[in-house]
Amino acid sequence: EAVTLQVVLSTTSVPSPSNGSDTYRWRGQSGGFTSEFSTRVTWDRLRVTSPTVSWFEVVWFKEEIPRCSFITWLSMLARLPTRNRLLSWGLQVPDSCVLCADGLESHNHLFFDCPFAVQIWNKFCGRFISSPPAHLQAAVLMSSQFQDPYSFQVKVIFKLILQVIIYGLWRERNARIFRNVSL
Repeated sequence: EAVTLQVVLSTTSVPSPSNGSDTYRWRGQSGGFTSEFSTRVTWDRLRVTSPTVSWFEVVWFKEEIPRCSFITWLSMLARLPTRNRLLSWGLQVPDSCVLCADGLESHNHLFFDCPFAVQIWNKFCGRFISSPPAHLQAAVLMSSQFQDPYSFQVKVIFKLILQVIIYGLWRERNARIFRNVSL
């Protein structure tokens, strides 16, 4: 590679005003060079693309509440520091759920299996939600199955309810642990 570089550099003419001015060339969508810069093309060439996840539209949508979307996103990835995760990291913390004092605190328990969470879910069950979802993937599936004439609005409301319940439960859990306060 060093020899090839030396050959190329020794055969390339030195830039001078008589040869014309330098120009910028940008890598294009097809891989060739172009004189126009595109942020989108540059981003697409730099990033490693991953397939779209099934829950994308449940977390990120126009009517979202950013703080609720962020916590929902972390819960979909199972990245919230629940007690079962803290224990897996080797931390010495109690394993029981602070909302019900029964059961191992995990993402699924905290947001769906905990009796406290079930009570909250039941308050929102009614015309459009016959029964609470059993886990996050069930909630994602449920959001795509509304067949009402007002299904767009119902879908948005369901996604907001899902996010607000997850956010509210996470906030309640943290208030009980860190401030010893029950909201």
